[in-house]
Amino acid sequence: MPSRSERLSAADVALCRRERALPGLAGLLQAPALAEEVGIWAMRQSYLRFKPGTSCVAGLIPKDGRLDAWTAMTYPAERWEEVRARMKWRQRGAIFMDRHQIALVPLSLERRLKSARAIADIRSRLALLEALGLGGAELRILRYKPGRRLVLRADVAGAPVAVVKLHASSEAFARAEAGARHAVATGGPAVSGVNPDLRAIAVAWTPGRALSHDADPSDFALAGAALAMAHASAGGTGLAEWRPADPTDHVAALSALSADLGDLAARAIGALPPLEGASAVPLHGDFSADQVIVGPFGATLVDRDRAASGPAARDLGSALARLDLDAVRGAETARAVAALLEGYASVGRPPDLVQVAAHRAHALLALAVDGFR
Repeated sequence: MPSRSERLSAADVALCRRERALPGLAGLLQAPALAEEVGIWAMRQSYLRFKPGTSCVAGLIPKDGRLDAWTAMTYPAERWEEVRARMKWRQRGAIFMDRHQIALVPLSLERRLKSARAIADIRSRLALLEALGLGGAELRILRYKPGRRLVLRADVAGAPVAVVKLHASSEAFARAEAGARHAVATGGPAVSGVNPDLRAIAVAWTPGRALSHDADPSDFALAGAALAMAHASAGGTGLAEWRPADPTDHVAALSALSADLGDLAARAIGALPPLEGASAVPLHGDFSADQVIVGPFGATLVDRDRAASGPAARDLGSALARLDLDAVRGAETARAVAALLEGYASVGRPPDLVQVAAHRAHALLALAVDGFR
């Protein structure tokens, strides 16, 4: 593998030099270029998970959405020997780069996400589509988290009709199904089909434009109103209870990337406001602008895989933290923030703004390691 360190940031180069147990880390940080070197063309990175001294895993999906996802992974020497010896991988298309202890594995060899293997086989794929009420549809990959989740778009006659989500764990599937069914009661997309054996869920496609930080403030007002209506809805008793993440976990993750960042975060958590108890409402669970579709009849909240029962301030704080991240990257977000809050207040009583600020601060800390989770 030719050296491409000049394309890495100074911080990435320093990290790779410290992480001597993973000689392939530099390659995984540039996974699309790595794939291109071995003849896997036109890919984009959809996921990265780094465990210091243990592994780094990247998900790769085609830019054109074709059914050709790959997983790139690197391990320490002792684990690499076990991975390299997997006969099925050696016989069925995995690519091994021994010098750097990197393996690239096609979707057909996915180990934990068994439904992904069904997608890779045409007969199994057709059977799954029939079971989900999508016979005759064609699939395109949208997102891929190796070993966890695969998201696809189902098209009929060239037009999108549904989103299909395949989950690895029973817990994630159950939570996503509960969220999808609750969404229907609040104006969300209909559930087209469910296959518990493959932990697969299909929901109707939501037409419209995805909300982004540079959208018109009126769209953010619609999003805020839609969120308030969702919070005021009934039927959230079947949702899991939302639990806050431990901020010390984020500090540990930042410390692995940069000692200076870790020290800064450790000092910051002492100043974080507490997340006090509040009345529970049906939460989106991962609310941000990109989880909103604005169409001719208003705004629709999508992707309810993390739906839960918890404080309304959680969703608003999460959305504002994402806009803060956009602002750090140079975007002007003040009007979007104001419109989102005004839209919420136009429908229902907003949660305590001190608690919104608390959830916003905790969400910002979590976002600090988002690229390496």
